[in-house]
Amino acid sequence: LYTIKFELMATRTSPILLVLMGSFNPPTMAHLRTLEMAKSYLEQLSVRVIGGVMTPVHDAYGKKTLIPYHHRKEMVKLAVRDVEWITCSEWEGSQPGWTPTVQVLEAIQEQAREKYGEPDLVARVTCGADLLESFSVPGLWQDADLEKILGNHGVIVARRPGSDPDKFVYKYVLTLPCADFSTL
Repeated sequence: LYTIKFELMATRTSPILLVLMGSFNPPTMAHLRTLEMAKSYLEQLSVRVIGGVMTPVHDAYGKKTLIPYHHRKEMVKLAVRDVEWITCSEWEGSQPGWTPTVQVLEAIQEQAREKYGEPDLVARVTCGADLLESFSVPGLWQDADLEKILGNHGVIVARRPGSDPDKFVYKYVLTLPCADFSTL
């Protein structure tokens, strides 16, 4: 696992909400394990993890093999029904169309701040290395969105077979003006 967060030390006093975004087509044990590993590691650092959220992407995302949102949402709810600290967010799927990641993250953060009464809560992206590597795909991400994600929220990255987050972080992420990198 990695954490990428601008001013990481400053956020250690703020409670963290782990946010796992994806198609969940279907949700897998690896998705749940990613959240569990991130929570465990942050708690070892004395970071208070207030919860975890899985948010299925909107149908308008455009992935050809995507089954309808309402089915993926129900599968996520079933996957987390016995996990007290992880929930399924319906915010993204209830929007009129696909919504950029940073907007989803900010909306979930605001909902969680209200729900938990924690005005300093930080929603942190939790993902596989494939999402991290997509940050360097030309035209896929807006620079301003990456700066908000990395600078205001942070990213926790789980290694995946076939990906090399070490190489990617040192080649690309550290060149972003908003990024600070720490190994988890």
